[in-house]
Amino acid sequence: MIHRDAKLLLANGSVTDAVIIPLENKGWVLSFQTRNGCVFLTSRRSQNKTYRIFKSVGAAASAAFTIGFQEVKIKASCASDIHACHVK
Repeated sequence: MIHRDAKLLLANGSVTDAVIIPLENKGWVLSFQTRNGCVFLTSRRSQNKTYRIFKSVGAAASAAFTIGFQEVKIKASCASDIHACHVK
């Protein structure tokens, strides 16, 4: 999900949480949880099916704050494989 889409979903109340997840030896991903429990990951472009990897927690948090989140959760455990809902 690109930032523009996340911003719209946050504004209409569909997205409830921003969560930063560590990837083992790769970096960090920023995910968004919706009201129905679906998780979306940030990507660089709308056509891009891969998720964006941030080099630091600060960079991922900065992206979440730019979107409009007031707080961000950080998971302590690494995610070896990310499964998320895909926008069709």
